[in-house]
Amino acid sequence: MPSRFRNASSKRISFFSFQDIITSVTGILILVTLMLTLYLNQAVGDKVGQADQQIREDLTTRIEFLSRSNLAMIAQLNRLEAAPSAARLQAEKGELEAALQRLESSESRRVGALREQEADLVQTNRQLSASSDALKVRLDEMERELSQKRAKTNAFFAIRGLPNSPKRPVISIVSSSSLQIERLGDAAGVHHMGGRNPVTDFRRFLASYDSSSNYVVFVVRPSGIARFEACHEAATEAGFEVGYEPIAEDLQVRFQYEEGQ
Repeated sequence: MPSRFRNASSKRISFFSFQDIITSVTGILILVTLMLTLYLNQAVGDKVGQADQQIREDLTTRIEFLSRSNLAMIAQLNRLEAAPSAARLQAEKGELEAALQRLESSESRRVGALREQEADLVQTNRQLSASSDALKVRLDEMERELSQKRAKTNAFFAIRGLPNSPKRPVISIVSSSSLQIERLGDAAGVHHMGGRNPVTDFRRFLASYDSSSNYVVFVVRPSGIARFEACHEAATEAGFEVGYEPIAEDLQVRFQYEEGQ
């Protein structure tokens, strides 16, 4: 069949240039594809290598974790195997509870004893405080009495001799219960006259002394006034010069003799 593209002169159309272009483009595309394939294989290989490295690291970490867990489980199993049995634990629990009860009982008794001791100490302290107060009161009383006795004991009489006279005093302390006679300066000391009739004894005593060298001084307590009057009369009748001094009933006196001027 004759071609419609032929003209009357029978000249043919050439597609050589178009085919060359197509062939060249196809070759270029194939070359580009091959080049891209090479690059793609290299990128995929790099990614696969990186993925393998990450997987290895993850597996290593996991293995280490599992190893540690395994060791921990082995240690726990060893502890469980070494742990005492339930019966032993129960027995030890009972022993501990019994020891605790004994300790609590002992502690309770000790606390009770301490409380009793505390109560006794409080009571003793109260008694001592009361005794101390009573002793203080008694001490104050004794101090007052001692002060009074000192004041009384410190009282003394200075007996002066008669002026221009060799006479010495004979001191007679007169009370209702006793009659004490002392010649000052005499080594004989004090004479006590407590018989049935002390006035008669007093007369006998004066008879042994000379009225020219002695005189009588009466120290009279309130209870001895009646006896003083009788003794005063006896001394006057015996020719003695007489003096007297009243004193308190419980006053203790000391005498001091001074020569007359």
